[in-house]
Amino acid sequence: MRCILNHTALIAICIAPFMLTGCVGPQLTVPQIVEMSELGESDQDICNKIEGSSSIYRLKAGQIAKLSEIGVSDQVIDCMQQTYIDAVRQDQQMEDWQNWSQDEDGYWYW
Repeated sequence: MRCILNHTALIAICIAPFMLTGCVGPQLTVPQIVEMSELGESDQDICNKIEGSSSIYRLKAGQIAKLSEIGVSDQVIDCMQQTYIDAVRQDQQMEDWQNWSQDEDGYWYW
């Protein structure tokens, strides 16, 4: 029984990050976004890649201005900012115990 519990705990620890974030792709860096903009990739395609990535962008006003100056569109910058807003909302939901329920096995699930 002890081995099963340890094995179960190990599995839970390994898959927890995927359960919390969902199935997402690799991170998309700011330089990659700038490069896509410079190469003329459409705003919608860039936003789709941002939304499909595991990246969260917490941009300061100066960084937003610089991205705009070098040609990143307002739509793409808005998509980048939305990742942070969504992450903050998800974090708050995870902390809100009314979203959690205890199952018969004694563990809490969201």
